[in-house]
Formats: sequence, structure tokens, C-alpha cells
Amino acid sequence: MHGYVLKGVSGLQLVAVIRKVHSGQAIVTAELFPQLLIDARERKIRLTPGHEPLSHREQQVLQHVSLGLSNKEIAELLGLRLGTVKQYIAHLFKKMRVRNRIEAVQTWKNHGAERVKRDI
Repeated sequence: MHGYVLKGVSGLQLVAVIRKVHSGQAIVTAELFPQLLIDARERKIRLTPGHEPLSHREQQVLQHVSLGLSNKEIAELLGLRLGTVKQYIAHLFKKMRVRNRIEAVQTWKNHGAERVKRDI
């Protein structure tokens, strides 16, 4: 990957990024850079040996799911788009090998909720 921009980038910015990437430069928009730094530092927590590790953001989403919040409420609290929250939840289900929110919360509470809450 040589360039990354957010969905809401203007057409002019997108053209400029495409040209720079085409010329061999690596580009990350200024709006995205702080999040990349956070993502690079975030710790991953593995609920059980068989599960893939959960990112910090996935842990946050899961904690809000465990409180019974809707996807829309989670999106508003975390400053995310509704579609992004839905993607996080789908990834959580896959990583945790569960079929629904109830199973996800039960797995989380049985295998690390207290540890995760302290770290969020």
C-alpha cells in the first residue's frame, strides 16, 4: 500500500494523492495520521488462546455492546459512522467465533472483561 485517504476526501485531494502515489510517493492524509499513530500503539488482547486478538477499538465496541447499546448509540459515543460500527461487530463475531451479540458478551465476560475494562 502506498497511499491511504478517508472516504470523505475531496475530489481535488484525491486526484493529488493519486498523482503522488503514481509518482512513487507514499501518502497518508493529515486527518488520518493521528489515528494511524493510535492504531500503531494500541495493544491487542486475546480472549482465549484460540481467538484472534482484539484491537483496542474492538474492545471498546464490545464493551458498549455489553452495556446493551445499539449500533447507532455506539457510533455516536465513539465518533464513528454506523457502517464502521457494524464492520467492527462483524469482525468481533468472526474473531470470537460467535454468532450474535449475546454470545459475544458471554464470551467476553467469561474470558477477560475485567482485564479489558481496566485497559480501555
